[in-house]
Amino acid sequence: MIKQLGILVLLVCALNSLAQKNHGINWIQGTGYSYKLHFKNMMPFKSIFDLNFNYYFSDGSSCISDTDGNFKILCNGFKLMDSTGTTIEGGDTITPSEFCKWEDGFSSYSQSSLILPFRNDMYYVITATASDTMITNYWNQNIYALFDQVLYTKVDMKLNNGLGKVVSKGISMVDNVKLSKTQMMACRHADGVNWWVLKQAHDTNMVYKFIVTEDSVYNLGVQGMGEPHWGYYDIKGQIMFNTQGTQYATVAWGRNLIFLADFNRCTGNISNPQIRYLPIHSRSASILTLDTLAVGVCFSPNDSLLYVVKDYNLYQLDLHDPDSLTAWYRVANMDTTYDQFQKWSALYKGPDDKVYIGNWGGLGRAMSVIDNPNVKGVGCNFCPKCLQFGTIGAKNPPCMPNYELGKDSALLVGCTPVSLPSPPEEGVGELVVYPNPAYSKLNIKYEIASQSLANTKKQLYNSIGQMMLSTKENEIDVSNLPSGVYYLRCGNQVVKVVVE
Repeated sequence: MIKQLGILVLLVCALNSLAQKNHGINWIQGTGYSYKLHFKNMMPFKSIFDLNFNYYFSDGSSCISDTDGNFKILCNGFKLMDSTGTTIEGGDTITPSEFCKWEDGFSSYSQSSLILPFRNDMYYVITATASDTMITNYWNQNIYALFDQVLYTKVDMKLNNGLGKVVSKGISMVDNVKLSKTQMMACRHADGVNWWVLKQAHDTNMVYKFIVTEDSVYNLGVQGMGEPHWGYYDIKGQIMFNTQGTQYATVAWGRNLIFLADFNRCTGNISNPQIRYLPIHSRSASILTLDTLAVGVCFSPNDSLLYVVKDYNLYQLDLHDPDSLTAWYRVANMDTTYDQFQKWSALYKGPDDKVYIGNWGGLGRAMSVIDNPNVKGVGCNFCPKCLQFGTIGAKNPPCMPNYELGKDSALLVGCTPVSLPSPPEEGVGELVVYPNPAYSKLNIKYEIASQSLANTKKQLYNSIGQMMLSTKENEIDVSNLPSGVYYLRCGNQVVKVVVE
């Protein structure tokens, strides 16, 4: 019986992972001419999305499907569309108007939008952007051009007869700070439900951290790590997590290096930082100009290798080899003639466990592919321009986090409260908390009046697992707590509480 139960648990976990993986099963990419890639049975099937220059999906685009693999939301960095390309109600502009005008309708900065799924067909769209004030006072004056905001928009795809509707729009997560125009990525919290979002500051190696939950978004401040200073050339770059969410890597166009660190999915802490300098090669055998600017980074599916692209060179780093001379392997450089080469850009692991590399400096008919990214050396089988499209317009893969990453039960010990109520013990009455929502006081009792809570500890947690108070009293003063969603734990029961 125990063995059968174990098999059942493994089967449920596998099915859940497969369902979560379906969030990333459809890709939309292309500029002017755009295509849909549907990764069915580990193979990318191509179909035309638009050949009439109606849409532009460049470096800042993102998209998502539901757990059944049905295509749901598409973002070009500025507005939200459904699977047909029709603007979702309320999704016409989700970033400040001046920024939309500046970029002429689509974002050209990598990782400037993310879409995060929650239950009941609810989605958060996270956008890094520049405020109207930043555009007017600085971008238009050619002084300096930074991002200074991260915003979120919440979409309920059940509304409007299943066509979706924006229910919260352009809500500030942080503003009036100096942010890179690239380098933003999400990683599932250890609870397997909520999300960490990390956003790189401009120049200095500081990272802004947020927790996105079903109910709200929380700004957890900034973690500074000293070096490296990235410089002012921030128009290209990526943050990526490994498949387990335990390592973090980032590059930016200003430096010939990669920043690596460990990541804790429970606390969000970045630790054990290291800087690895990239080899330097020329752009090609015939073009002796040195290629020194990193633009993209991606872990291999088994997390043993790291791929880094510059404009003209593709490298592989063996993360388990301490010898810098043998750890690096140059996979390829310019894959066509100098006049025709569009430069490499962002790269992402596909649902088929291949790595796809986009273009930066122009439009092409294809993206390049690493067929066996877990293999060290030439066996990784880099295939230049192998993912062919019918017309010129190929740009970059959409920005997608690792949707299939699940709960880490071991890491959760002592980390986060149970986010859903547990069933009461046999013979114990149901826990009652009132008023709910609460403004000043919470009262706690069992529905069965004969039972007492006098000696039972009550613990109140916020949505990201931080304990706000612990008491044995049956009346709790919540007047000094920020408005939001909390979880009251009493014995083995948990009740969701709203404080207003």
